[in-house]
Amino acid sequence: MSLTYAIHGEGASEVLSLVRGLSRALEGHGYRPAQGDEAPNLVLNLTSTENPKPYRRKSQATFVLSILAVKEIPEAAVQAMYPYLVRTLSNML
Repeated sequence: MSLTYAIHGEGASEVLSLVRGLSRALEGHGYRPAQGDEAPNLVLNLTSTENPKPYRRKSQATFVLSILAVKEIPEAAVQAMYPYLVRTLSNML
C-alpha cells in the first residue's frame, strides 16, 4: 500500500516553512504526494482563525491535520483551540 499526503488550503506565511519541513519528513518516511483525484491518507489542512475551513474527506479514510497560526498560545489552549478543531473537521489541530 502506498502512503499519500496532500496539502489543502492557504495558511499564514508563518506556517509555510513548517509545511515544507513536514512534507520532506513525510516523504522521508515513505509518503508521496497524492495525484489527481487520488484520496490521500493524510491531509495537511492549512487554515486560519479568521476563516477556518474544513477538508472534505468525501467518505474516504483520510486523517486530517489542520495547521493554524496564532499570535500566542492561549493559557487554556485545549479549550481555546477546540472550536477550530470542530470547524475544520480535523482529527488533530
